[in-house]
Amino acid sequence: IPSERRWLNNRFYLDHTVPPPWIPVKKITEKRFNILDREYFFNDSPFPVQITSRGNKLFSKQPEWLISNQKIQWKNFKIVKEFSDMVSFTGEGVLNNLKIQWNGELFFDGLYKLDLELFPVNGTTTINNMTLNWKVPYKSGEHALLPLYTQWSKENRITEHIDFVKKPYFCVWTTGD
Repeated sequence: IPSERRWLNNRFYLDHTVPPPWIPVKKITEKRFNILDREYFFNDSPFPVQITSRGNKLFSKQPEWLISNQKIQWKNFKIVKEFSDMVSFTGEGVLNNLKIQWNGELFFDGLYKLDLELFPVNGTTTINNMTLNWKVPYKSGEHALLPLYTQWSKENRITEHIDFVKKPYFCVWTTGD
């Protein structure tokens, strides 16, 4: 049985080594990157506009984050660091009295890490809700979620209240048409 702590003494991420069989991240343009058989396309948003895998588009609708049911105006996307194992980006968003600073890291294996910070521009602000919406073609959703995939209908809903005090870091993965 292999040790569950094989990661303990590795140098990955510290020295930007890309372990075999992976290959380095390749920058095509300032907002387009190749990773293995995938291409990641960005605009000023912190979320990829599109990801293609072996020529297939993974999004039928670009991810869009809404705060209090309003669209955020994204700007100032720029590359901060480029290494063979990752590329990091930064940018900002503005919505009424709210400023959003974001930092993203795209890794050689396709992982995309995103950190977001929200600041009121003046005084305080109220956030009523936050939603992240996107669409994937049926085949992409089916592949990603097998064997748990169930066709969505208007009656099927998943709702979870997230207590940010008890769970300051969380992950939600949902999909559907």
